[in-house]
Formats: sequence, structure tokens, C-alpha cells
Amino acid sequence: MSDTVSVCLSIYNQEPIIEQILRGIIKNTSNHVKELIVLCDGCTDKTSEIVNKVLANVHKFDCKILYHTNGLWENRANNITFKASTCDYI
Repeated sequence: MSDTVSVCLSIYNQEPIIEQILRGIIKNTSNHVKELIVLCDGCTDKTSEIVNKVLANVHKFDCKILYHTNGLWENRANNITFKASTCDYI
């Protein structure tokens, strides 16, 4: 069995660029990527809506969207996405 990879993102108010980021990940991932985990960390703009729209029809790998309302520091947000991973590598 080959090793599997999780791509983890923690984001905060990235409305202008999040769609481009997600589409780039979707387009350029290898067959080893088995899941994409996105933590919307207290977003107050339309970032969460865009994430939901873009990932709704992705079937190439599993997509997990997590939400946190208070805004975490980057390290804490990353740790949440890492703990949600079920793959061999992040």
C-alpha cells in the first residue's frame, strides 16, 4: 500500500484569493493526496462560503471543512487540522 497525504490549510479572511488557492490544490495534487482539510478560523468575510462552494463537487479526494469562531493563533489552528488528518503524512 502506498503512503497517503493530507493537505491542511488554516485560513482567515482570504476571500480575494481562496478560490484560486483551492483550485490550484485540486488541480496540482498527486494521487497520494487522500484528503484536504480546511479550517476556517473565525472568518468574517465570505471565505467560508467560497470554500463550501469550491469543495462541494470535489471527488478527487476527501474534503473536510472545519470551523472555529474565535480566531486561533496560527499554531493552534494548524494543530486542529493536523489532528483531523487520517493520512500517513501532512
